[in-house]
Amino acid sequence: MSEILKDLENEFTEKKREALENLLEQCTDGQQEMFFRIFGPTENIPENKLKDAISICERTVEKNAK
Repeated sequence: MSEILKDLENEFTEKKREALENLLEQCTDGQQEMFFRIFGPTENIPENKLKDAISICERTVEKNAK
């Protein structure tokens, strides 16, 4: 993979982590604790698990809004 593609991939991963952190801020303290027990710190979540983590947080935020 070229350096440009690696840089773009890393940038995309960081944007996903930022989105995840934003979603986590909208969760309750208890929900955040549960998330961290499952996934650990956001910076340690493997790329292949980020989509799942974001999806869980999105559903939780939606549920909280009801």
